[in-house]
Amino acid sequence: MELLIGLISGALGGVVSGALLKRLSLGLAPNSIIGIIGGGLSAHSAALLGPGGLSGRGVDVLTMTGQIATGATGGAALVIVLGLIKTKLRK
Repeated sequence: MELLIGLISGALGGVVSGALLKRLSLGLAPNSIIGIIGGGLSAHSAALLGPGGLSGRGVDVLTMTGQIATGATGGAALVIVLGLIKTKLRK
């Protein structure tokens, strides 16, 4: 479940970072795809580093919030890094 949350929030993080940082944006579809990759990688890394997932009784809101933040941050970070690389290669 945490991987799915990471993928979705990573896509959103990639799109939002591209919209806020126009100079680093790669386009809507590439930002989404790169965000999905970054969100998935960060969600997987976070799951390996510590206890994740859902609690035994329903959904733990704090855990889910952390998963969303981790995925969005990973997606945004990867879009920003690749956007910086793209701008440096153009010069």
